[in-house]
Parts: sequence; structure tokens; C-alpha cells
Amino acid sequence: MLAQPNFAKTPSSALNIAELADRYAGLLYSIGRRYRLTPEECDDAAQSTWLALCQNAEHIRDPQCVAGWLATTMRRFSAAALRNRYRELPTADSMDVFPRVDDAADVADTVAARHTTSRLYQAISQLPDRERRLIRLQLDPAQRGYAQISRTIPMPIGSVGPVRGRALRRLRTLLHDLA
Repeated sequence: MLAQPNFAKTPSSALNIAELADRYAGLLYSIGRRYRLTPEECDDAAQSTWLALCQNAEHIRDPQCVAGWLATTMRRFSAAALRNRYRELPTADSMDVFPRVDDAADVADTVAARHTTSRLYQAISQLPDRERRLIRLQLDPAQRGYAQISRTIPMPIGSVGPVRGRALRRLRTLLHDLA
């Protein structure tokens, strides 16, 4: 399996750690994902694991056990990250920094947003068919790319951008007229 890495404090030991990092980085990140760590927490746990390996390399007697040692250490750091996640709760002092938001303002914002959305869809419905279909595809949460749009609407891929530009100009004019 492992080509008997040399953990001695020599200039070549950095190369061996780099080889181990290349070989086992995926293992460490898969363990972090199993613990449902955020990407940042996973990075921190993996970094701590590599640091622990560098600090304890001389204590590892059997190089064949490095993978197991890394996995066990990563599991411990992942569990610690989960424990720390729930310890970091805001205190009353930090809550006072943020002013209380008036619920009436939220309702007014919601009504205004719905009105704006309604005007937008009303303006889109007045666009020519080709432009209307293009804008609706672009409003899709899947965020289709130009290639997929050109397949959905029979349109050359090079025409998607110019047609989109014309549609947005018309849409701006329609929205201005509806205001």
C-alpha cells in the first residue's frame, strides 16, 4: 500500500507528507462530510489533522497504519467541530447590537415585493413570444445556460445574448410604462 514513508526530520519528509496529503485528502473530506460539517469546518478539521500528523509523525511506528490514524484523528476533530458549533451561541450582549425590526415593515416590504413581481410578470406577458420564452427560461431557478436555452427555444446559441438584450430593453420600457 504505502511506500514506507520516511517520517524523519529531513528535507525529504516534507515530500512524504505532501504525498500523504495527496493520497488521503479525499478520505479526510469524506469523513468531514459524513459528520455534516460545513466546508469551512471540514477544512479546519482536515488542517488540524494534518498538523497533528506533522507533530506526531515520529510516534507512528508502522507506516501502514497512517490511513487509520488519519481517519481516527479526523473523526475526533470532526466531532469536536460539531460540539463547538453548538457552543457558539449569541449572548444577550451581542443581541442588543441589532435593533428590533418592526413587523409592520416586513409586511409592507412583502406587499411591495409581490406588487413588483406582479408588474414584472405583466410586462413579460406583453413581450413577443420568442423574447417572453427566453426571459421566462432565464428566470427559472435552475439558471439554464445559453446552450440549454438554445435547445429549448429553437434558436442559435449566438442569438441568445442579443435577443436577451433586446428583450431586457423592451422589458425596462414596459415596466416604466406600467409604473
